[in-house]
Amino acid sequence: MEDENGDRDSCMGSEFDASQSQVNQLSLLKYSFKRITAISKYRKCFMKKLHELEDDVNTMHEFDKYLDGVLRWTQNYIDSGTDIEKKLAKQIKNELVKDANGIRACVECFAKWKKDRTDYFKEACSPPHLIVFAKFANYRCWPAKVMTVLDHGVNVEFFGDHSQADVAESDCQLFSEKASKKGKSKSFNEAIDELEAHIECIKNRFGSFYPAKFRTQLSVHNIKQQLRDMIPGAFLDAELPSPISIDPSEPNCPTESSSLDVPLLDELNAEQHIESGGLRGRKRHATNDDIDDVIPNKVTIFDDESSEECPIELRRRLTEANRVIDSLTHENEEIKNEIEALKKQLL
Repeated sequence: MEDENGDRDSCMGSEFDASQSQVNQLSLLKYSFKRITAISKYRKCFMKKLHELEDDVNTMHEFDKYLDGVLRWTQNYIDSGTDIEKKLAKQIKNELVKDANGIRACVECFAKWKKDRTDYFKEACSPPHLIVFAKFANYRCWPAKVMTVLDHGVNVEFFGDHSQADVAESDCQLFSEKASKKGKSKSFNEAIDELEAHIECIKNRFGSFYPAKFRTQLSVHNIKQQLRDMIPGAFLDAELPSPISIDPSEPNCPTESSSLDVPLLDELNAEQHIESGGLRGRKRHATNDDIDDVIPNKVTIFDDESSEECPIELRRRLTEANRVIDSLTHENEEIKNEIEALKKQLL
């Protein structure tokens, strides 16, 4: 991150409190401890004491207990060791706490960093991170991922140098295309390049990405909905209704593959979409090709279990089609009327 004078700095946030898989967390914390203590200056200083510590903490099978065991060991040297032992023990403690915070914030991010420290930040996690432009201290507004929600703000990790900071809610705005325009700063432009690569990864993984309106303020209390509006494809499975059970003994129950005319928008989904504020979609001119792409002529239900089509996949397609239609027709009454006419033809 670059301040107004062109200098760069890194700032770490406070400790995180996120619920993730204990097994994955613990394995990554053990990796972090081995990575840190493999540095020669620590090995030379503590020698056999590190081996004894490793044997001790490896019997612990919970993330917090493992971390507490290492931190107690380091604190003993900080309190009563020689000057060099105090210095190195404090370094081990700080590095391990930093990694533990990162693991708690997002196991997937840390695992990607472990695998590829060059391009890990471009990858999309599941669930994904909300993208914001954050203003911290005397630094310029900078693109970042929201890592953790705090009481009155968020902890973010910045694109570019991957520094972290706790930022007030009032100093964060949601990502918008206008705010992401490049300037004269080389480091800022590099951060934008990494951000754009990350957005492409989001589209590849979840199917869509919708920037917010310019200067949309981050809302800590509504952050889940803001994330859904930005990356709706990451939450399609959670929004799908349960599969309908069909009793073959019921009258008029289809026993062979049949084609049914299905309304594209059901009233319940439409009401829920309106209540949630709809999509903050990217404005663009819709063509007839757009309409053809999002309106299927018929939906076929197959009874054959080996069929590639299934009810859940059909609902996924309809849900995404509903979202696209809402974004296309939001400001164009003519297109809306044309879609309604096509829907009537299908019924």
